[in-house]
Amino acid sequence: SLFIDSQPVIGELTMVTDGDKEGSDGSYVELGPEKQWVQIDLGTKAEIYAFLLWHYHAEGRVYHDIVIQVADDPDFIENAQLI
Repeated sequence: SLFIDSQPVIGELTMVTDGDKEGSDGSYVELGPEKQWVQIDLGTKAEIYAFLLWHYHAEGRVYHDIVIQVADDPDFIENAQLI
């Protein structure tokens, strides 16, 4: 399941986890200009080996202050960790 604090400016929420790495027009998600969050519920405990974030390919960009937090429950109480 995917949750987000506001609707994307461009694209659909399902594109966050669709595996498309092209970054071509119409194949990316743009969130608002301020701080945003996306929550991905895997539905069960799972080992996470990597988190991959693709940047917007049409321009040189750098993303700052990216925070990845994992937990064993959707309220981020049980075994919550920053990675």
